[in-house]
Amino acid sequence: FQSVMDAEVNEELAQDVEEKVYAMQGLSALEAEEKETQEVALEHINLAIECAEGTDFLYKYILRGELWADRWNLMHKLGMTEDAEAEADERISAFDGLEDAVPHNSYLYYGYRFKAHLAAKRGVVLIAKDYMHMAIHAMEIPPAYEQPLAEAFAQTHENASWILREIDRATPDPAQLHWDI
Repeated sequence: FQSVMDAEVNEELAQDVEEKVYAMQGLSALEAEEKETQEVALEHINLAIECAEGTDFLYKYILRGELWADRWNLMHKLGMTEDAEAEADERISAFDGLEDAVPHNSYLYYGYRFKAHLAAKRGVVLIAKDYMHMAIHAMEIPPAYEQPLAEAFAQTHENASWILREIDRATPDPAQLHWDI
């Protein structure tokens, strides 16, 4: 994976850019697992974001919102939660009012999902569920998932982590869905 950092890409070809971004995201994920390499992991996910955001391509296998979520989750691990949450808020507000034009938006899905998990860690179940509702509204939901999602959201106990885990289980795999951005 390390060799990808020096790889030259043709920025006119979506596949070239996407392959480099995908590899940098994978490298960052591996580095994020070890405390001593998390700072480097943050640098690598930042470079992946910069590369992905440098074009207007709609990629086949990577989601820009997921790249940002990787960054925010890593920042949270590194004790930079306030900054990560502020960035998520910025991404969310950048698409305010564009829900009709861009209904399947990975930035919104992953931004709200990140905020839901922060709310759950803070023990605020209703806020966590509200953020997950907003996240779900930013993605395409096939009819087969509607009932399981309704059941997961109907939970009324105070174990926010369990509720979010059930919502995740009832949510379609984002990699298998259509995204507008």
